[in-house]
Amino acid sequence: WAYAFYVFDLMWHYFNNGCSAYAYWNMILAPGGESTWGWKQNTMISVDGAKGEIVRNPEFYVMNHLASAVRPGAKFLPISGDQAAMSMLFVNPDGSRVLALANPLNEPAAMDVEIDGLPDHLVFAPRTVNTLVF
Repeated sequence: WAYAFYVFDLMWHYFNNGCSAYAYWNMILAPGGESTWGWKQNTMISVDGAKGEIVRNPEFYVMNHLASAVRPGAKFLPISGDQAAMSMLFVNPDGSRVLALANPLNEPAAMDVEIDGLPDHLVFAPRTVNTLVF
């Protein structure tokens, strides 16, 4: 799961530095898949056709989690505060907002948020990726 948090951190980094979209290069490869230039590649899903095995890798769960709430055409909004380094905020075309927060720590993480003028104190379980839609 460390790699799942690494992917979340990469996405955070790219969006906070001006990226307007994030695409995962290798969605499905054979286990231990290599690029055409010979590098071992990470992938969201590994498929071993000979064994009939399909494995959803940690990256799959991060991408699936975010894609279930962040709609095509959503806009990224930078945020600030104590937990901003592990949080991303998006506004969907329909006006709904998506707050994605990763807690890679081995202990709960707290976050104070204000949504539509109403303050709230949220606590996120250890080693989780969380999404709020409001």
